[in-house]
Amino acid sequence: CVMRMLDFGWANTSEGKGGQAIKEELLQANQSIALVSTLTWSIAWDLFFACATSCYCQQSSEHCYCSTAWDIDGRPLIIFYCFAGLAAFFFMFSTIYAIVQIIMVNEMSD
Repeated sequence: CVMRMLDFGWANTSEGKGGQAIKEELLQANQSIALVSTLTWSIAWDLFFACATSCYCQQSSEHCYCSTAWDIDGRPLIIFYCFAGLAAFFFMFSTIYAIVQIIMVNEMSD
């Protein structure tokens, strides 16, 4: 039982299927991945740009007005900013990779 769990044999759902059925399965899986990745990418992208610190300084005086996202300051804001950027980057590439796989399956399976 442990060996089957580690060799991912349980994940092979295409046994006994023909080429057309496998193609449909791959297209459906990649479309779902692309949809979820795009939605999550847009959320991470919004978090990435919303958590930046904005400062406005007047030219005539030395007063600056700074605002931070969600009232987070210091190290937690930096960590949140970095992870939001990484999430946006990785979900963007997940979307691109899923779309490229859809194109490859459609072009190579004829």
